[in-house]
Amino acid sequence: MRHLTRRLTYANVVATLALFLAIGGGAAFAATNLGKNTVGPKAIKANAVGPAKIKAGAVTNVKLANGAVTGTKLAAGAVGAAQLGAGQVGATQLAAGAVGGSQLANGAVTGTKLANGAVGAAQLGNGVVGATQLAAGAVGGSKLGTINTRTASVSVPVGDLKGLSVGCSAGETLLSGGTSWNTTAPEQLVFTSESNKSTTPNTWHAAGVNEANVPLTFNVFAYCIAG
Repeated sequence: MRHLTRRLTYANVVATLALFLAIGGGAAFAATNLGKNTVGPKAIKANAVGPAKIKAGAVTNVKLANGAVTGTKLAAGAVGAAQLGAGQVGATQLAAGAVGGSQLANGAVTGTKLANGAVGAAQLGNGVVGATQLAAGAVGGSKLGTINTRTASVSVPVGDLKGLSVGCSAGETLLSGGTSWNTTAPEQLVFTSESNKSTTPNTWHAAGVNEANVPLTFNVFAYCIAG
């Protein structure tokens, strides 16, 4: 012990203390005595700061670079209506087919939301447009296809009854029908109606009784629209 004491000098003690501080105490000293804003991005190791190191609410808009947050950074359902500002989502933000019927509230789409020509025949279901959906004068001659008259005639003896059926041609749709006689005498009887659509579609049927005292010609018409 006396030998060790003789070997101790002021220089030895100071050197040993400096070595201790450099190895063990320097890190603690540095962490507790860093000035504000003295640690910048270059001093932080890659991936050293994770979600657990970030205080809730610490990252605000001003901390994010433009385009820094992409779809892969967002959890499913993270962005809802409350996170979107008014008018933030327009047509250019929507993927093709992103908005379907299930995404639209009842009555959400009105006439002012539709571009000219946006709704055509392909967008309309069968029978969805009726008289109540059409404005007065909305359908004029230019909106209608060609209407053709298909005719059949038969001679009806005195006191006899004859019936006829007249059908539209391929590609035509039956609108209505009618009949006539080759006389203006009022005593002729006529029974007329559209034929059964499931068995004879696009066909008009009529029957007439000749109550005159001479044979008459009975005519049946079908009015058919092309297209």
